[in-house]
Amino acid sequence: MPKQAFEKLDMVSPYADRVIDGNLLTDLGLFDREISQTAKVEVDYLLGEQSKLLSTVERYSSEVNDVSRDRAKNFTVEIPHVATSGKISSADFQGHRAFGTDRETTALELIAAEGDRQFESFTRTREKMFAQALFEHKVIDPHTNDGVIDYAEVFDKRQGNETLKTGAGTIALEQIDNFKRAIRRNMGGMTRSMPGFVMVCDDALFSAIKWDPTTGSMIKDGLVSPNFLFNNKEKAPGYEYFSVNGVTFVQNPNPDYAIGEGEGFLFPMTHRSVGSYARNVVGPASRNFDQAASGQVRDFYAYVLEDKLNTPEVYSEFSLLPVVYRPDFVSKITLGE
Repeated sequence: MPKQAFEKLDMVSPYADRVIDGNLLTDLGLFDREISQTAKVEVDYLLGEQSKLLSTVERYSSEVNDVSRDRAKNFTVEIPHVATSGKISSADFQGHRAFGTDRETTALELIAAEGDRQFESFTRTREKMFAQALFEHKVIDPHTNDGVIDYAEVFDKRQGNETLKTGAGTIALEQIDNFKRAIRRNMGGMTRSMPGFVMVCDDALFSAIKWDPTTGSMIKDGLVSPNFLFNNKEKAPGYEYFSVNGVTFVQNPNPDYAIGEGEGFLFPMTHRSVGSYARNVVGPASRNFDQAASGQVRDFYAYVLEDKLNTPEVYSEFSLLPVVYRPDFVSKITLGE
């Protein structure tokens, strides 16, 4: 292959719409995507809902309703940045058969495979960062922002902490109703834009809820479809979940989530037309001059550079900042006695 073919190889566009299944928080679309043209971003958040109930006034008086904007919090942070590289040598393709064929693999196939590996690593890392922000209300990056952003401290909103009791005389779904009410109180009027709750559970907590006698009775009475108790490969491959009483319970599908034994996290979903309490701020490329100067902001950048012996090396980079404005919309649930 001519040298210029590697130099001009477009490895940004092929990944623009690429999707890797099995990343729950990404698949849910909870984190609304925003872009930043700069490496630092100023985050504003208006505390509280922005609509208010209006009172009647005297028609011919100067009395009016006050709908001024609520006090805002503001902070400036650098968007965390990740860069990766993988070198391809002639030893990687000479004498190596392409998988599923009887021919030798090509350098271009190896470059594409390396790009795929780096993209899959990006999606896994992004998912972990989403989970860290949502479940731990933190962004951890030793290279920026003094190492950590704690959204509970930034916005002065604390995550809920509840215990799900088990044993005689306890009803799991009734307790979860109480947990939901506590979150709704924090949400105020934002509950109007909430289609339901999601609860991501470890195996023990998931089983305790799924096999609770009340849940079993609802299944028996046809109030919960048994199909939702097992993997639905067409709708959600890789997830085991069921929906009942306004909550979708999902068995933790990801070992990268910081969910301990007997733990889970309950949080509300919001309609995309209204916006979410969680954001994914995507930043520009910084390592590659051409990509940085292009002004285009992408979730994932990949490109090929060559050394003096024309050996190609696949580089990728991305920068993102997950923001959770309301940690108090999330409750940590712990399985008790």
